[in-house]
Amino acid sequence: MNESNRALNKSTIEERDACAIIAFVDKRGHSTHANIVQTIDALRKMGHRSGDINGEGDGCGITVDIPRDIWKTRFAHHDLSPHLAESNIFFVGHLLLPVSSRQNIQDMKNRVREILKRHDADLLLEITGESLNNELGPQARAKAPLFWQIGGILSEKRQDSTRKRLFNLQLDIEKLLPEIHIASLSLDSVVFKLQGVPDLLPRVYPELRDENIRSVITLGHGRYSTNTLPTVERSQPFSLLGHNGEINTIDRLRNTARALGIEPLPGGSDSQDLNRVIEGLVHLHALDILEAVELVFPPICSEVAQYTMPLQKIYDYYRWFFPCSAQGPAAVLTRYRDICVGSVDALGLRPLWLGESDYSYFLSSEKGVVDLERNMSDPRPLAPGEKVAIFSGRGKQAEIIDYSAIQQRILKRFENHHHTGNALGGLHKHIPWTEKGVRNGEEVQPADDIMSTRGDTIPLHQPNTLGAFGWRKYDTMIRRRVAHNGREVIGSMGYTGPLAAFVPESLPNISDYCKENIAVVTNPAIDREREAEHFSTRVVLGRRPDIDGNKASTPFGLELGTPLLLGKHGLSEMLDTNMVRQVCRHYSTFLFEDVIDFFT
Repeated sequence: MNESNRALNKSTIEERDACAIIAFVDKRGHSTHANIVQTIDALRKMGHRSGDINGEGDGCGITVDIPRDIWKTRFAHHDLSPHLAESNIFFVGHLLLPVSSRQNIQDMKNRVREILKRHDADLLLEITGESLNNELGPQARAKAPLFWQIGGILSEKRQDSTRKRLFNLQLDIEKLLPEIHIASLSLDSVVFKLQGVPDLLPRVYPELRDENIRSVITLGHGRYSTNTLPTVERSQPFSLLGHNGEINTIDRLRNTARALGIEPLPGGSDSQDLNRVIEGLVHLHALDILEAVELVFPPICSEVAQYTMPLQKIYDYYRWFFPCSAQGPAAVLTRYRDICVGSVDALGLRPLWLGESDYSYFLSSEKGVVDLERNMSDPRPLAPGEKVAIFSGRGKQAEIIDYSAIQQRILKRFENHHHTGNALGGLHKHIPWTEKGVRNGEEVQPADDIMSTRGDTIPLHQPNTLGAFGWRKYDTMIRRRVAHNGREVIGSMGYTGPLAAFVPESLPNISDYCKENIAVVTNPAIDREREAEHFSTRVVLGRRPDIDGNKASTPFGLELGTPLLLGKHGLSEMLDTNMVRQVCRHYSTFLFEDVIDFFT
């Protein structure tokens, strides 16, 4: 073999293809231990998709149904009724307590117990240290957290949804004890994860070897970290999803989340932010899991233009409520209650295959995870923007819902929420004046704020001077680093050069003032349509609509094709105002004065 062939062979063996994701759903609704074993085995087969440092894996994990039989045995051993484990208000939490705070472990546990009491959650049983951390590699072992399992019952005194209450309980623990990582806190599922390779899962967590741990739906994830170093906290799956890829529009996603009252996890990765946004949409805004995933990863505008008018209006409304914020090459698996959702984002640069074996449906990064003789048919890849849902549960025959059926389900739910039809009438793409100060014959009330697709909400009575000149938190951070070190910062987060206002050599173009921070991680070029969606300059001004349709008043908004407004003062000396308005219409924008009049 010549030198070039040796080099080619070596590069092929060491190839890394980004994260591995896998979901198995039992077709018969049977809860089996084999489902879990099969998921771990699939992660082993996709080991080439995972990264490692000094021979230790970047991280992996699985999500399984709550092992109720194991908790029944535990309850019986502690003189508690085993039937508690079958209650629909029984929850299990898997909490990871940091090794750096071992001396304060008891205090941290007491504070968590106090938070549980405040949320009317009765702690029935807790298990500490049921993980064999000595099986981990030296780096992971040095940072291995203490594994704390809690099982409890939510009081039925409160009227709120039990799942929403559990989510608020999780937020409180994270806020008051940010050093604790909550791997899962759920009425339905638990997460086991570690910093290492999939072979270690049953060795570190002996519970996974117990025949009494069974699952109808099992998610698995093998991590290949790019922008972040391996840690067990960033290993996946998270509470709802496993994610292959990265979110390029990181700042936009976080800003949009905050504008919706969904606070990102401090110091979290882009995948954790995405998980938190979907959690918030489901628990705080009462969206169906299919609606939440579709809202985050909608089809591109050219696809929407081919849909029926009712669907087009819904996607317009979705874009108004949740601007284009989660773009990036991503394949996502989500499990919520008894529904498993697979999604490929509009860029379609991360693979996800749908297949059927003798006993299971599966969604996977690779189709070869199931032996050929067990495949019922050839697995097929999901198309860019496509989604598929598998409805299952104990004792239920699993059912696959294709993308068309998902959209019809969303349409029906939307019509039920917004039965008056007024919700879709408030978004304007032109200024519908009948006379000054009047919109469609009705008086226009002043808007409290201006909301754009960047997700920033700036109250008019509290102007942000730096923000008005295009400065973001990232910009100020970079300037401090440059001033401190005396040299340019090198990274993978897009533009790091001087801002346009500080380029003395020439008069900058307007476009030089427009910057977006994106993750750049070996992604191939994308086609024009998806690139246009990814870097869209579309802006919606006005109040954000009420997604669940409970408010009586209908908000109104004004859509711009570009955030740049023209002003008639100055231009009017050269051009007639009506001619300036014609220029505005051509570029899908407006005169600044006309926008102010529209909202005031």
